[in-house]
Order: sequence, then structure tokens, then C-alpha cells
Amino acid sequence: EHQINFIECLRNRKQSNSNLEQAHLSASLVHFANIAYRSGNKQLLIDPKTGQFIENVDANSFLKVAYRENYVVPEKV
Repeated sequence: EHQINFIECLRNRKQSNSNLEQAHLSASLVHFANIAYRSGNKQLLIDPKTGQFIENVDANSFLKVAYRENYVVPEKV
């Protein structure tokens, strides 16, 4: 139902049934757990203002992937 509602919202620009900020935060937790596993850390501290890990360059390197040439997503879209 969420996928259908999402596509309908794209077409008619109405508000979605779900809270998008809450969905973003929920998805971020899964990504942060994956980054903790991949970087070998049991605990990562996150700066809520920047979305970056505090004093952890290795974990921050997983926040953005390296794109192939001609497929780069700009910093500001």
C-alpha cells in the first residue's frame, strides 16, 4: 500500500499517508547499523545536525559511495 501511495503522491503532489521524516529516520537506523558492522565498530556516535559520525573517518567513508564517471550525483541537486 505504501508503494502505491508513494506513486500516487508523485502524480498528484498530495501528502503521503506516512510521515516521511519518520520513514527517513527508520531507514537511516538500518543503514547506520550496516555501517557499524562494516566498519567494525560496536558503537557509533551520530551528530544529528550533520548526519555524520562523530570522530570516525572510517564510518563516514561509508555514508557516500564512489560513483563511476558520468554517474556522479552532485552535492546540491
